[in-house]
Amino acid sequence: MIKLKGNAGWDDPVFKSRKGEHLTKTQVRRIVKAAAMRSPIEPGVAAKVSPRSHSH
Repeated sequence: MIKLKGNAGWDDPVFKSRKGEHLTKTQVRRIVKAAAMRSPIEPGVAAKVSPRSHSH
């Protein structure tokens, strides 16, 4: 992991926004929701997907 870190600082974002900053909770929720809606799972289930549902 240390090799992959390179010159990044401990507080640098792993996934960056378009502006190069940390992703906000809203941005993460929007990305996860869009990915769920594109997936082959049922639309009713996809609509209930959230970042929190994937953390368990």
